Amino acid sequence: MKTTLQASISIEAAAWNRVRRLAARKQRPLPDVIGDLLDEASAEPEPDLPKVDEPYEAPPLLRLFLRRHPEVRPPED
Repeated sequence: MKTTLQASISIEAAAWNRVRRLAARKQRPLPDVIGDLLDEASAEPEPDLPKVDEPYEAPPLLRLFLRRHPEVRPPED
């Protein structure tokens, strides 16, 4: 599936020239190079630690207002 997006952006002349030179150097159409740059800029960084699948436990103050997840046991004294 292909999505078409139209946008208006402002870019400094020096930056625009760098993008044009990059497209010429790679011998690729300007829209493709711009798309690659946007993809690269918007990519989510890899997390430093793997995501742990644990039930959420609210911070102390919020515990007064939120019910505890059924799988979370209260700390024992």
